[in-house]
Amino acid sequence: FPSPRMIAGSDWVSVSGGAGAGFLALDDAARLWGWGANGDGQLGTGDLINKNVPTPAQTSATWAVLHAGSGHSCAQNQRGQLYCWGRNIDGELGTGDQTPHIVPVLVARGRVWSMPSVGWGHTCAIDPDGSLWCWGRNREGQLGTGDNDQRTLPVRVSTTIKFDKLSARGLHTCAIAIQTQQLWCWGDNRDGKLGTGDHRPRNQPTLIAPGQRWARVTTSAYRTCGITSDGQAWCWGRNADAMPHDEDPSDLTLPVQAVTENGWQQLGVGHSHVCGLREGISTPLCWGRAGEGQLGQGTDLEEAAPVPVVLP
Repeated sequence: FPSPRMIAGSDWVSVSGGAGAGFLALDDAARLWGWGANGDGQLGTGDLINKNVPTPAQTSATWAVLHAGSGHSCAQNQRGQLYCWGRNIDGELGTGDQTPHIVPVLVARGRVWSMPSVGWGHTCAIDPDGSLWCWGRNREGQLGTGDNDQRTLPVRVSTTIKFDKLSARGLHTCAIAIQTQQLWCWGDNRDGKLGTGDHRPRNQPTLIAPGQRWARVTTSAYRTCGITSDGQAWCWGRNADAMPHDEDPSDLTLPVQAVTENGWQQLGVGHSHVCGLREGISTPLCWGRAGEGQLGQGTDLEEAAPVPVVLP
């Protein structure tokens, strides 16, 4: 749909979209629903059938936080315990094996986590003490363990730094330190999405843009964007479409300020576009490629600068 469409049926509280075209949502009773692609069981409905309407997950738990991935999904219940389900070929469910699960399964025997994030074959979450743990695929070093060995159970990232913000979408991971608000990234670095000034992968946390303080970070398959503590929006990585720098389509291997306006509060990064919310503006703002209608403009015209979504 080139412009937003209302999904009817419940009063929704939150929604999470995965790279595999599946969606999860919470209603106002903290129940879990899914629709879209379900070939790996990532909707948690107890089968492998795609859903074209919201369908309840096979669980009686009440949920608080959702994260839909490309082939697996995770969610926290209201006690902070983490459950995952779907594809498990790399051990991304954290169950100690590589067996897929089509209904939610408890991770780490009910250990409490915060800020879980789901990538392409790996999962990360923050312990209440601020330590960061990851599991699953590690061929690109995205677990931050200093090696490239796969893990089927949570393993601590090789650093003593404490974190409170995290994004592990795609094949790399980024996190923000609690005390310093510094940004650290590791994993796959094709397209320059780590922000290290090169294309070389890293298998342990690497400091990005020393001296800069960050409030938020969000990752995707091809790029990374962050919001600084003073509300500026910065992006780096693939620049052929979703960056407002179309005069030079070369990869941006270092963070650059994406737009001149300040006051950014949230950013969401897709394969070929970026959307965000700015203080004082009630409508989402988007830029980048629009061939599939992803900018919500009712057209397929690319935009190199943020434009407001056309609401019905």
